[in-house]
Amino acid sequence: MQPIVYFTDPHYGCRPLSRKDNYNLAILKKMEFCFKKQKAVLLCGGDLFDRPNINYYDLILLMDLFKRYSDVRVIVNRGNSSHDGHEENSPLTLLSQAGILETSDGRDFVDIGDLRIIFAPNHIDPLSRDSFMDKYKENYLMTHHLIVEKPAIYNHFLMEDFVTECSLVFCADYHPFQDIQTCNGTVFVAPGSLARRKLTKDNVEKVPRCVYIDDRGCKLVEIPYVEDVWVEKVDKEESELQETELDMVVFKSEMETIDESLSLESAWEMFASKNNLSDEVVKYINKRLFGAKNEPR
Repeated sequence: MQPIVYFTDPHYGCRPLSRKDNYNLAILKKMEFCFKKQKAVLLCGGDLFDRPNINYYDLILLMDLFKRYSDVRVIVNRGNSSHDGHEENSPLTLLSQAGILETSDGRDFVDIGDLRIIFAPNHIDPLSRDSFMDKYKENYLMTHHLIVEKPAIYNHFLMEDFVTECSLVFCADYHPFQDIQTCNGTVFVAPGSLARRKLTKDNVEKVPRCVYIDDRGCKLVEIPYVEDVWVEKVDKEESELQETELDMVVFKSEMETIDESLSLESAWEMFASKNNLSDEVVKYINKRLFGAKNEPR
């Protein structure tokens, strides 16, 4: 098979307040590292962009990178509409129309020699795609959905419950590193995002990675990131770095001890208060669980 390099979630175009280096130039260098794997097809799992209304300066720099490696075939799965936009109006569509890259738009799969890559972009159920498998080819599923080993606070699929006949599933959208692992006979490739946008423990400690796949199997490859510089020192107390994280194991355990007569909203408030979660985190969860009208109390 032709070698493949897989990476996901660069969120190019973001301007994070938590970074004092040039985030977008750092992302370009990480992507260029992936381009340099000769004779490999480059796959991006989605959220190539951080926002659909990217400014021209950043877009020109990205186009320049793609043009300098125009001999590399690049295929991008469309991610969340809030990041990659919609097919009819987005920078991803522009790059596709210009012949700079290929996207999942308007097609269910792409064949690369004896390999079939089946697309499951963010707006399509990834468990509905086995009908596009080719019995004479190796079949890989490229998703942009949260497929996780452990429960997350967002809508997600658990690997142990994700049943597909595809031999390999590319995971995206979920930014933390989950490694390459096998569950129910399917290989899940989850290197985590290239993006390191927020001052959280996961982002500070995460080593950006891509995955190299050939006839010998899958190999994780670390990507240099010497230019990633945080606004604040990274030697903070661990509890401070975890301030924007929610431990689902602890949450589940504590919720089980709460009076069943309480509403979900009241139970959540008790949990947040007991664990001294910041107002920012409480407001964020309230908005997604109970609607925008709820504010921290």
